[in-house]
Amino acid sequence: MKRVILVSSFIFILLLSSFSSTLSFRTYLFIHALSYVQIAFGIVFFIILKTFLIRCKNKKNISIGLNLIDILVLILICYFIARYITSSSYNAESDTILIFGSLFCIYFYLKTFLAGKQEKINLLIYPILFAGILQAFYALFQLAGILPVLFKFKLGGSFGNPGDLANFLVITYSLSLGLFFYEKGRNKRFLLLISVILYIFVIIISMSRTAWIAGMVSSIIIIYNYYYKFSHIDIQNIIAIRKKYVLRLIFVFTIIIGIWCSYKLYGLKTTSADGRVFIWKLSTSLIHERPIFGHGYESFTTVIRQTQINYFKNNPSDIKSGLLAGSPAFAFNDYLQLTIEYGIVALVILLYIMYKTFSFKGHNKAETGLTLLTICRVTIIAILTCMLFSYPLQNPTILICFFILLAMISAFDEKVILKYELKIKYVLLGSFVLFIFPILLFVHASNSIVNGLKWKKAFADSEKNTGNYVAEYDKLFILLKHDRSFIMNYGSILYKYGNYEKCIHIYEKYGYLCLSSDMYLMLGDSYEKIKNYMKAEENYKNASYSIPHLFIPKYKLFKLYELTSQPTKADSIAQQISTMKIKIYSDQVKDIKTEINEYLLLKKQGIENE
Repeated sequence: MKRVILVSSFIFILLLSSFSSTLSFRTYLFIHALSYVQIAFGIVFFIILKTFLIRCKNKKNISIGLNLIDILVLILICYFIARYITSSSYNAESDTILIFGSLFCIYFYLKTFLAGKQEKINLLIYPILFAGILQAFYALFQLAGILPVLFKFKLGGSFGNPGDLANFLVITYSLSLGLFFYEKGRNKRFLLLISVILYIFVIIISMSRTAWIAGMVSSIIIIYNYYYKFSHIDIQNIIAIRKKYVLRLIFVFTIIIGIWCSYKLYGLKTTSADGRVFIWKLSTSLIHERPIFGHGYESFTTVIRQTQINYFKNNPSDIKSGLLAGSPAFAFNDYLQLTIEYGIVALVILLYIMYKTFSFKGHNKAETGLTLLTICRVTIIAILTCMLFSYPLQNPTILICFFILLAMISAFDEKVILKYELKIKYVLLGSFVLFIFPILLFVHASNSIVNGLKWKKAFADSEKNTGNYVAEYDKLFILLKHDRSFIMNYGSILYKYGNYEKCIHIYEKYGYLCLSSDMYLMLGDSYEKIKNYMKAEENYKNASYSIPHLFIPKYKLFKLYELTSQPTKADSIAQQISTMKIKIYSDQVKDIKTEINEYLLLKKQGIENE
C-alpha cells in the first residue's frame, strides 16, 4: 500500500506541477510550465528510484517482460530522440529530448509497477481525477474573478487556455464517468457523480467544441458498454455489434445525430472552423514535401508560417483565406502535426500502438460490462478524438496522461514477447545510472527558471530604460537563442530603443523561429531607418503575406513608396487598402482608411483638373 501511495503521489504532483507557473502572471511569461514539470518529475522520480533500490537489496534476480505495446512505445520514443538529434535545429539542452526521456521512465516504471497487479490501476486513476477537480475549481474561481486569469481568456486553469483546460478535463471526465458505473460503493459513486457534473459544467462554459465532441464520444461508448455488458472494447466486438439489428439502428441513429451536432457546432464558430480547415490544407502540402521522416522536431511553427507566406504571395486574390489567416503555432490536428515534424514513420508507429491497445482481450471481468481496461481505453479514445481537431499532445500535462493511460492498458496485456532475468547487481548498476537522469532534469529545469527570472529582470530594466538591459539580454542570448519567445522579445526591445542594426542581426539569423507579422514589420522598419529600402519593402511584403487581412503592413508599404517616390506602387497599394474588408475594427484602422481615401480622392481630383 505504501508503494501505491508513493506512485499515486508521483502522478498527482506531476499533473499539478504546472500550477507553479501560474503563481505570478509576469513570471509565467518568462518561464515555461515544462520547467516546473521537469523539477517535479526529477524530485519524485529520484525518491521512487531510492525506494526501489531499498526493496531490491535482498533479491537475487529481477524478471523483466515486454509485450508488443511496450516494444512499440520503446521504438516510438527512440525514433523521436533519433529524429531530434538529426534535425537541423538540434539543441543539446532542448526540453524536447528531456521530456521524451521522462515519458520513457514514466511509462516503463508504471508498466512494471502494475504488471500482474491490475487492481492497483483503480487507485492510480484517482490522482488524475483529483488533479482535474482542482483545475476545474481553479477555472471557476478565475471566471468569478477571485483568481487571476492568463492572457485574454476568462478561464483556463493553470493551462491559460480554455481549449487546453477542456482537453484535460475530458480525460478526467471520461475516467470519472467510467468509474461511476464501475464502482459499487454508494459514497464513491456519489462523489464521482458530483465530479462528472463539475467537469461537464466547466467543459460546456469553456466553449471548446473539440472537448464537447470528445466528451459525447466517450459518454456514448461508456454507457453503451455498461448497458450491453461488453467486457472490453476491441475490433471483434465492434464487428459483432453491427450484426445485431436493433443495435444497427442505434448505430445509424447515432451517426445522424452526430452529423447534425457537428453541423451545429460548425455554425457556432464558423470563422474558427474555416481557419482550421485552411491550416489543414497548408499542413497537407507540408507532408507532401517530406513525407517519410518529416521536417524535424519542433519545426511546425516555422514551416507552416513560411508556407502561409508563400501561399498568399502566389495567391493574392484568395481573399476568403486571407481573412482566416493568423500566426499558427499548432496544426489543430495532432496527427498532421506529428507527421509534419516526424514523418509518416512516426504516425504509423503511433497508429499501430493504438491498434494494439484495442486489439487484445483483457481478463479483468466486471458484472456491469465495464472494466478498468474499458475505462482506460475509452479515455484514450477521448484523447484521440481531441487530436482530430485540437493539439492535446502538445501540452506536457496531457501528454503525460496519455502515456500513463498507455502504461495502465499495457499492464492488462499478459502476452510477453521478450523476457529477461537480470541479476540484481546489474539492476542496481542500471538504477544508479538512472539516478543521473532526474538529477539532470532538476539541474536543467532549475537553470531554465533562473534564466527566466533573469530575463524578467532584463525586461523590467528595459521598461525603465535603465541602460544595462542590453548587456543582460546579451548574456541571456547565449542560453536562450533557441527560445522563440525570447528571440521575439529581444528583437522587439532592440527595435523599441533604436538599436536597429542589432535588431536586424538577431531577426535575420534567428527570426526563422518566429516568422510573425510583427517580426517582419520591425525588420522592415529597421531596414527603413538605415535607408535600406529594398530590404524594407521585402519585409513589409512578408508581413502582409503573413496575415493578409492586416492593414498596417500594407500601410507601411504605402508610406515607403511615398518616401521613395514610387507613385505607381503607392497608388496600387492605396487601392488595395481602400477595398480591404475590415476584420477587426480599431481607431488605427479607421485612421488608415480615412488617410488612404483622402489620398485617393486628391489623386482623382488632380487627374480631373488636368
